[in-house]
Amino acid sequence: MKILFFTPFSRKNGAETALYNIIRNSQHIDAAIASGQKGELLDLVPKQIPIRIYNRYGIYHRVRFKVHRRLTGENYVFRSLAKEF
Repeated sequence: MKILFFTPFSRKNGAETALYNIIRNSQHIDAAIASGQKGELLDLVPKQIPIRIYNRYGIYHRVRFKVHRRLTGENYVFRSLAKEF
């Protein structure tokens, strides 16, 4: 089973710690992580887990995202990340 996990900051907080435990202790899933920033969590993740950091904070990205979402109703960031994994 393939699962793509999204985390906005990848800090070592409650939800991110739970995500780390799921990835570390699971043997039957093919996991990948998409994060908005590089944080402490990504340093702990095993090297065989693919990690993609997407910049969702730049002004160009925010404007492009809002225009695309308003015109199509789709979230192109998550769709494109899901296709990569």
